[in-house]
Amino acid sequence: MLQNVPGIDNISLRYDSEKKIMYKLHYGDIAIEDIINSWEWAFDNKIIPENTKCFLLDYRDAIITNAIKSSSDIVKLQ
Repeated sequence: MLQNVPGIDNISLRYDSEKKIMYKLHYGDIAIEDIINSWEWAFDNKIIPENTKCFLLDYRDAIITNAIKSSSDIVKLQ
């Protein structure tokens, strides 16, 4: 089942319970803040099952609208 992230129209999550893979799909214009907020929402709302074996992040149809100045902009979740 595809689940949209509330408040972020162009990021969706889908879990394959057979393969235990969480798919995170990004499309259209997105900002780094959208990516971070979507992870925070997923963890805060326990969207990611404990038995998840891996994540597949799909940015093929996304355009990141704000510049990435350093690798620390990508990994802000601590």
